[in-house]
Order: sequence, then C-alpha cells, then structure tokens
Amino acid sequence: LVGSEMCIREAANEYAVKQFLDRKIDFLDIYDIIRASMDHHKLIENPDIDEILATEQEVYEFIESGC
Repeated sequence: LVGSEMCIREAANEYAVKQFLDRKIDFLDIYDIIRASMDHHKLIENPDIDEILATEQEVYEFIESGC
C-alpha cells in the first residue's frame, strides 16, 4: 500500500468491523465496504497529517452514505 491507501483501508476496516459487531452488517460485507472505499478514494502520494485526518473522515462519510 502506498500513500493514503493505508489510511483508507484502516478507516474502512475499523468502521466496517464496528458495524459487524453491532450486528448492522454481515461478516462478508466487511470486504465489500473496504474494497468500495479503496476504489472510491483518490490516492494522495505523500499525505500530511491534515490530509490523513480528512481522508479518514471522507471514508466514514462515504460508508455512511451507503457506498
């Protein structure tokens, strides 16, 4: 993974696992949410801390919108 991809994957995974543990999604939906989040995001090669935090928030909003 390069640039902001790690942030996207981790934010999507964190959010999806919480949804699963809260019984809001099925286990196999976790992968779909992560994949959709990765596909949706525009890569930032060398993100600074502000871009990382903004990316994390964008991932959460994307998932909440129904990705």
